[in-house]
Amino acid sequence: MKKVLWLSIVVVTLLAVAAVPAMAGGDNNQRRWQGSVFGLVGQVTAVDAAAGTITVQVHTGNRLVKDYIGQELTITTSEDTLFLRYEDPKCEIIALEDVEVGAYASMNGIVIPGDEGNEIFLAKRVTVDVPLQALV
Repeated sequence: MKKVLWLSIVVVTLLAVAAVPAMAGGDNNQRRWQGSVFGLVGQVTAVDAAAGTITVQVHTGNRLVKDYIGQELTITTSEDTLFLRYEDPKCEIIALEDVEVGAYASMNGIVIPGDEGNEIFLAKRVTVDVPLQALV
């Protein structure tokens, strides 16, 4: 009987010791996308050249933006962001100031952690005036 009691105590202790570090991760699941590549297509609803941001009404996108479909999402740009205007057969390089409200845009970039625990969508490429076929 004593052996069973001691064995039970040892097993419970080992389970408790193993569970504490696993539970300490906390919000790791909330930040699972950070550093991953996002892609979306939507309509530009605002451009703030001073802040370096573009707000889009998300029409479609990969799993990182699926929660934003049908909603507005503010995308941050940097000096490394490539801005293009879609033209057939090749795209023209433009500037952030050339992006117009109402234009349809395709964007991709990375998700990075923000200062306040939020996620920042940092665009690496923004292509405006994409054909409407891209929205399907």
